[in-house]
This record gives sequence, C-alpha cells and structure tokens, in this order.
Amino acid sequence: MNTLSFLVSSLGKKLGVRRPAAWRSALNREHHLLKTAEQALGAQSWTEVEKIEELTIEYWEIKDIEHQQLELEERNRNLEKEVESSRVEKEKITEEFNDIIEKKRGELIGKNSVLDAVTSEIKQLEHEKQAIERLFEALKLKRKVLLEQGDNNK
Repeated sequence: MNTLSFLVSSLGKKLGVRRPAAWRSALNREHHLLKTAEQALGAQSWTEVEKIEELTIEYWEIKDIEHQQLELEERNRNLEKEVESSRVEKEKITEEFNDIIEKKRGELIGKNSVLDAVTSEIKQLEHEKQAIERLFEALKLKRKVLLEQGDNNK
C-alpha cells in the first residue's frame, strides 16, 4: 500500500465509505504469502527432522526423569514429615519414661533409706542378742560354779 492509497483509504474511513472487497483482496494476498512462507519453511526444516526425532526421544526421557524427580521430592517431603512426627513422638515417650524413671528413683531412694534403717536396727538387735547371750553364758557359769561350791560346802 502506497502513501496515496493510504490517504484515500483513511479519508474514506472518515467519511464512512467502506471498501470490503479491497480489504478481502489484501487479506487473501497476505494469507497466500503466509501459506507460501509456511511451505518454504517446512521444506527447509524437513531435512532436520531426523535430528528433531532424536531430540524428541531425549526430550521425553528428560520429561520422565523430571517426573521421577518430582515424585522423589514429594516422597522425600512425606518422609521428612514422618521423621519429624516420629521425632516428636520419641521426645514425648522419652519425657514420659524420664518422669517414670525419676518417680521410681525417688521410690527406690525411699526404700533404700527404710532398708538402711532396718539394717541398722537388725545390727543393733544382733549386738543386744550377743550381749544377752554373753550375760546368759556368764549366769549359767555362775550358777554352775555356785552349785559346785554349794555341793562342796556340805
């Protein structure tokens, strides 16, 4: 389109005159040029199709690897969540057992103090028993000696 036809066309537009046939003709010419260019481009690129086919195979292999990577990342996230929940549960159980152990330790200390008291009482009673046994043996010996002296005095 040259300058004169552009001016005439824009003046016609302003005046309300339409030229649909001219527009259709220009549109058909552009469409024909586009189709011709597409055919020429297709003919030029047809020789490269084999390389594209090889690239297509590699492309789909890469897509499969990317898909596997996404699945592994999702699995990793799920496993990390599971590990975190297991860690929290382990800490909770450890805390519960520590509380139980501390309670049992306190009970054991109390029982040990009772055991120590009973053990010292048993030792004291054994000392008293030994003292009484010595006293008894001494009294037995005294009786024997007195009986023998009493028999000798007659």
